[in-house]
Amino acid sequence: MAFDLNENNVKDYLVSVGLLDYGDVLSVETLGWGVSNTLVKVLTPTRNMVVKQSLEYLRVKEVWKADRKRIYTERECISLLEQVLEPGSCPEIIYEDRPNFLFVMSSAPEGSINWKELLMSGEISSEMAEESGKLLKLFHSLDVKSLGLKELFNNLDSFIELRIDPYHRTVARLHSDVSNIVEMEAERMLDTQVTLVHGDYSPKNLLVFKKKPFLIDFEVAHLGNPIFDLAFMVNHLFLKSIYNVPKRNDFFEAIRRFLQGYYSIVDLDYRRTLPAGNFQDEADWNNGSLDGTISETNLIKQIGCLMLARIDGKSPVEYIISNDTKDLVRRLSKYLLLENYQSISEVINLFDLEMTRENKLTS
Repeated sequence: MAFDLNENNVKDYLVSVGLLDYGDVLSVETLGWGVSNTLVKVLTPTRNMVVKQSLEYLRVKEVWKADRKRIYTERECISLLEQVLEPGSCPEIIYEDRPNFLFVMSSAPEGSINWKELLMSGEISSEMAEESGKLLKLFHSLDVKSLGLKELFNNLDSFIELRIDPYHRTVARLHSDVSNIVEMEAERMLDTQVTLVHGDYSPKNLLVFKKKPFLIDFEVAHLGNPIFDLAFMVNHLFLKSIYNVPKRNDFFEAIRRFLQGYYSIVDLDYRRTLPAGNFQDEADWNNGSLDGTISETNLIKQIGCLMLARIDGKSPVEYIISNDTKDLVRRLSKYLLLENYQSISEVINLFDLEMTRENKLTS
């Protein structure tokens, strides 16, 4: 029987499916991350678990509907990563209930801290940024084709419903001066399907434990353009530099280290042994594979799209509140879209200059 998950009924549910007894439960907590799912954490003496159920209507101001079956893809992505990543790098699936659009997974290690919370408090670790870049590179290196999973991740419906429509197409309708560019960048993300893309690779989906990242939330995973994940993370770091201007140089360094980590040799600590052929060789993205020479101009354009979307799209960031700051973000995003910046270093210099002017800073 279908039901809506919450912290009041989760204990009964877990008992009914045989995962625990009533006396096993030490505590129950609703997790507040994201707007597209209900997540309830349950602690027991022997193991901690999280029950996750996808929502049909997202918890945002505007009407935003998405297919609940996206949780099936997320479950398969986690199962794939269980075979590849070292334990402690991502959750493990415990139980699946497709009729109720939910699954039960292991919790992050006790003592883990959400990276977004650390960043928002002003604790900016370049080391963590670099580790997150390494982990993303390994994620992108998974060859879903050789693993026989191309068809599973080939469906772009959730990516369109949760990213392209509410982000790109929404701001394209609102900003006629950049609409053609935003639409073109959206099509670039849809037309290039060369590697497994997370689709929500941001600080809120990375938990920090012993200075290593624990990756969560794979509901937008798809075969796509790896530039999207890079732009998604860099955009979040830029937005937080605008939120916390006195710490902007720390955020700029985090951006540099994130990209440095991505292009470095992946730390084998993250990788389990798999049969040969399950990781893609490094080559040029424009030829359909991975590393080589990324087009930084394409990355910068995508950052511009996402930055504008996090002000005027369906899911604006909650921490940029003042109209003056919103206008600054709009202006910066349009610089990236309308001008021809060639490197992230140029963009950092631009942001530093504009933030200094806006805030009348001297350092």
